[in-house]
Amino acid sequence: MEQEIEKILKEFRTVQPNANFVERTRRIILAEQKQNLDLAKWRHGVWKHFKIGLTVVTATFVLFILISSIVGNTQQKVDENQLITETADFQIELEEIKYFAESAKDVSVALQKISEDVME
Repeated sequence: MEQEIEKILKEFRTVQPNANFVERTRRIILAEQKQNLDLAKWRHGVWKHFKIGLTVVTATFVLFILISSIVGNTQQKVDENQLITETADFQIELEEIKYFAESAKDVSVALQKISEDVME
């Protein structure tokens, strides 16, 4: 009985997959790794653009605060229309930055949905 089991196990030791199976499996594994790498690069790119937008928003806010404090601390008479114009310009810039940050998020969501659909 033991000899028969040993004989069967020795025969199984020589069993190997055929060349087509090995090649197909290798291609599937490599393709999946490439898709995961592409998705990681895409996510990194979206995050990078989001950070840039956030940095611009923060810099604009700090610049606005600095200008406001400088104008508030000076004893000179400043043209009221000039202040209103500067405030409007900053508001427009802030709205543009907000739009770009939101659009980057929307693009990120859309691309993630597309990538999920492709993977299915």
